[in-house]
Amino acid sequence: MAILHAHLARHGLELTSFVGEYLVVTLAKCGNLDDAFILFNRLPHRTVFSWTAMISSFTDHKKGQEALKMYADMVKQDVKLDKFTFATLAKTCGSTSNLEQGRKIHGDARRSGFSTDVFVGSALIGMYSKCGSIEEAELAFIEISCRNIVSWNAMLSAYVEHGLVMKAFQLFRQMQAECIYCDARTL
Repeated sequence: MAILHAHLARHGLELTSFVGEYLVVTLAKCGNLDDAFILFNRLPHRTVFSWTAMISSFTDHKKGQEALKMYADMVKQDVKLDKFTFATLAKTCGSTSNLEQGRKIHGDARRSGFSTDVFVGSALIGMYSKCGSIEEAELAFIEISCRNIVSWNAMLSAYVEHGLVMKAFQLFRQMQAECIYCDARTL
């Protein structure tokens, strides 16, 4: 981080939001959360891209509470969330078994029009399953407007993980009836 700042200062360059956001993402993905967070806080303008990168990195490094704090700060600053943010937050709630926060995020996704998105919906299914609420996982599955193999597999996995073998077989038959082709994960 010091080298980056020295280089920018030596060449009279300013850290723009565009470059800064990519650096935040790069540092976060490389596991350097401290420097990523410092840089994130120095950005003159933060978009949903850098916010989501930080939330994702905190989640991936088992720092779910920090990720949820970022979400709260994001909402306070009136940053418009996108489908990647909602999916990441669902993953965070699943990894921390925070069902109440997951329900709130699902409600926010619904109000923003993202709960019907297959990417967000599949993440919500996984979150509800990890939090032990198979009924809400089923409702998230039903809410998806155009399901794909990922969403079907997420629901199948939820049933299997909760020992609901007959429901898993029924869903598998429904997949076949709807001409959804299996992949290796399905099998």
